[in-house]
Amino acid sequence: MDESGFRAGTRTRDAIVRLLEIIGETTKRLSQSIRRRTPDTLWKEIAGVGDGLVESCCGVDLQPAWNLVRRDQPAMKPAVSRLLEGDQEA
Repeated sequence: MDESGFRAGTRTRDAIVRLLEIIGETTKRLSQSIRRRTPDTLWKEIAGVGDGLVESCCGVDLQPAWNLVRRDQPAMKPAVSRLLEGDQEA
């Protein structure tokens, strides 16, 4: 999917925006012990993802969402995988 398709496809776009909000809120609740297991992960930035999407006048700024999906998500995937593997071993 390209950026114009992302912006035009309300169903997919809205689902992605909502998931990013959930990821941001969930990250805020992670314990320090979990965060220390992947110190190279930018936890503070991830936690602020949902905050940056909603504009003050009831709109949604789609650029941060698009940037996260296309640029940042691939880098986050290995860190999340390592965390999940560690939970299965514990």
